[in-house]
Amino acid sequence: MVVKEADHRGRKGKYDCGLKSTCSDNMCTASSCDVAMSSSQSTESSRWAEWEPFVNQIWAAIKSKCMDKDFHSLLAECRSKYEDQLSVSTIDEALTIISGYGCSALEIAFMWMGRWRPTSAVVLVYSTMGVDLKGVSKEFGDLLNKGFPQSNPLNEKQLSALSTLQKYASDAEADISQQLAMIQMLLVEQNTVAALRLGETCELEMTDIVEFQMLIDAKLKELQSLLEKADNLRLHTLRVLFELLSPVQAASCIIAAYELLLALRYLSSNVWNPGG
Repeated sequence: MVVKEADHRGRKGKYDCGLKSTCSDNMCTASSCDVAMSSSQSTESSRWAEWEPFVNQIWAAIKSKCMDKDFHSLLAECRSKYEDQLSVSTIDEALTIISGYGCSALEIAFMWMGRWRPTSAVVLVYSTMGVDLKGVSKEFGDLLNKGFPQSNPLNEKQLSALSTLQKYASDAEADISQQLAMIQMLLVEQNTVAALRLGETCELEMTDIVEFQMLIDAKLKELQSLLEKADNLRLHTLRVLFELLSPVQAASCIIAAYELLLALRYLSSNVWNPGG
């Protein structure tokens, strides 16, 4: 596949992958790739394709310099749609999400609890707004967002709030990761060894498997609750970001996040694609 040259916000390179991005009237558009994909990958691509209208409308609003109230309406609709997508109602759904089903190996490598890491959203804001964090984020932001005019820089109050949010999210992530480790340790706990009579026999009886399943089922419920806790942290992070950023700043960050995922999906399909 070919990475197309495009005059989009002064930046080159659109990504022809799970979502194919093209340019028309300097507006970013995205559609599902026609290339045959596995059913899981097609489902994932279709989910991202659903965001095309929102990205187009947000970018059009930035170009036309809409009033804040227009941005508020777009952002509220965007956030509501995303909250609906985070709903997890069964253990099977939780396992599917945490395992990264439908995502590439490269995408999974950058996931935390099946989705994006909340602190990364804060860092992306810094990067998109051109804040230099030890000389790294500014370069990353330039790569992602060269064409965005820095007419809406972060003020001191916003920087302070972002620092507080980043610390809160980091602590919460550590707590959730520790709880996940405790759940995973189930496989080597004494109750599990006893249930399967490990080391006593080379054959597993059905009664052993049933008892083992009961132990696993209990932990899977905890795993589902933990995913919900992680998703609540993600939603909390987004809500705070939407409150402390101006509508234009939030819109710029949404587009940056979307295009970052497009780029990752392109690399997944065309560069790092184990077994592909």
